[in-house]
Amino acid sequence: MAVHRIASDSNRLVVSAAEKLCLVDLQTDERIEVKAESSITHIAVHNSKIVCTTDDSKELLVYDEKLNLLMTRKFAKRPSALCVVLGEDKVVVGDKSGDVFDISLDPNDSRNSLLLTSDSEKDEPAQQPILGHVSMVLSLLVIEHGNIKYILSGDRDEHIRVSRYPDAYNIESYCLGSRDFVSALALTSDGNIVSGGGESLLRVWNIQGSEQYTIDLDQYKDVFKIVSTPLGLLVGIEALSGLYLVEKTSLQKIAFGEVVTDFAFVDGKVYTATTKGVKVVDLRKTSYEPVDMLLPISAECLGPQLSNIHKTAMY
Repeated sequence: MAVHRIASDSNRLVVSAAEKLCLVDLQTDERIEVKAESSITHIAVHNSKIVCTTDDSKELLVYDEKLNLLMTRKFAKRPSALCVVLGEDKVVVGDKSGDVFDISLDPNDSRNSLLLTSDSEKDEPAQQPILGHVSMVLSLLVIEHGNIKYILSGDRDEHIRVSRYPDAYNIESYCLGSRDFVSALALTSDGNIVSGGGESLLRVWNIQGSEQYTIDLDQYKDVFKIVSTPLGLLVGIEALSGLYLVEKTSLQKIAFGEVVTDFAFVDGKVYTATTKGVKVVDLRKTSYEPVDMLLPISAECLGPQLSNIHKTAMY
């Protein structure tokens, strides 16, 4: 099954299909393709590096801007969430067992040869997690609020934890009240936390963990991603042939005609990975008309997929 993922910064777009990875320079249209050893489950672009996690091989892969492999980190458990740390050359990664690791993207960091695990029975040297949940971590977000950095972590058992970063043993609050898994986290323009997951609504919290209000999603549930933009919140929902643009409590659907499996927002445009390829919509225009992007990833990888791919990854 080909699982599409997509990520970007202001200069480049990266999309994956199964184990294949394609980079597009948004300025020159240069395109590069490489292949990993197993299916890619998450992608991020950070400090001119492309960061991926894989499924069967349980690895973190770090590439340069030409997709040359810089380093590999090995996990004891399958990675389940990935988030960049703004202002630092780091990412945080959650795994299937509920552990969250703080990982340097510097290939010369002495810890990069260590296995990532909390299992004290492992014979080889290991890097310990900075925090842990009792169930699988599905969403991560590192934010700055009041000149203090926090790491937000959501899990399969409805919990959202707000911890200081990087000293995550210092817990600021819990956001309690969700009634299903929490698979997406974002920061609103007014500094609140927005969460989504198995419910047909979004919940908005303050940093102290108090729920401020909810946003109804018109009976749609299983949110897999939320991105905060100057235009509002972009919300991806399982098996939906489009995205929602949320402005305060109003919803507007952006139709793509195909199921959206991932998306990224760059300079007013939203790039989407769909079940048939990659499409782009300019949200600055009055009419949201999707345009196909032709990528050098082979046709069999861009073929039809099963729905609920994000939910399947939870088990």
